[in-house]
Amino acid sequence: MFSRDRKEISVRLRILNRALRLNLEYWQNHKDISPELFFEREQSISHWIPRIPSHIHAKMTSIEGVCVQQIIPADTINDRVLLYLHGGGYVAGSPDSTHRDYIWRIAEAAKSQVWAVNYRKAPEHPFPAALDDAHIVYERLLKQYAPGNIAIVGDSAGGGLALSLVLKLKDEGAPLPAAISVVSPWTDLTCSGKSLIENGDTEVMVPEHLLLAVAKLYAKDYPLNNPYLSPLFAEFHDFPPTQILVSEAEILLDDSRRLFKKMAEAQVQVELTVEENLPHVWPVFARLLPESRKTIAEIGAFLSRHFDQSKQTVSS
Repeated sequence: MFSRDRKEISVRLRILNRALRLNLEYWQNHKDISPELFFEREQSISHWIPRIPSHIHAKMTSIEGVCVQQIIPADTINDRVLLYLHGGGYVAGSPDSTHRDYIWRIAEAAKSQVWAVNYRKAPEHPFPAALDDAHIVYERLLKQYAPGNIAIVGDSAGGGLALSLVLKLKDEGAPLPAAISVVSPWTDLTCSGKSLIENGDTEVMVPEHLLLAVAKLYAKDYPLNNPYLSPLFAEFHDFPPTQILVSEAEILLDDSRRLFKKMAEAQVQVELTVEENLPHVWPVFARLLPESRKTIAEIGAFLSRHFDQSKQTVSS
């Protein structure tokens, strides 16, 4: 486990954290959560997110009815691909709005094209819709790429979904990806981690009541401790190498700490990096924060390393 004590943080990070607290106060003042409210906030936020630069090729496509954004950097290594699953509490977010400035950076860092899944959202499409959509896209990737040339990346709810997808693949006996990387993953929809309470004063993005509300919207009639909903309660034997990145300031800290512990006990090759002072899913702020760009470079290095290791294993 890696823990970085960053005594000096960027001025931009201090300003961003103050701005995010205003957004947090907005949600704290809205105890009754509605899908319309999520959509309204997403639309207002997306206007501030930079467009994908012109040197990155981006196109939308449909795979068996599932909307996918393909991102292809100029220096892509053609035989590797990332399956990206975005966050948003299973009710909001999309690759071409909230995450567009982040996903192309991951693609460049890993020298890989990205297939970012715009999976169906609750409450119109509760569990297992998001998992089914991710599964459909992964199966299509297997028809075009060797499993050792596929990695799965996700953040927040998308990080939990990435783990749930690999769990489902493992249960089916399907070929597994070369690696998994998750940032601030939401792995426990029962919301039982102590950090939900202990980090209430340091969290700047996600209020506890919001997590509980969207968990119920997504799970609907299924128990929240179902491992396909809350992968923290899964068995992780034979999982691919996994990278977990989280901030010590966020309420989902214990979702990552407990995940790391269970994976390590199952002999998974797992890395946990705990950063200081950073907000939930901080890499999405890469245009603003040097800390975010550093993390993206680390994610790219992790994925490239395991792509290369997989290739060496096949050749030997």
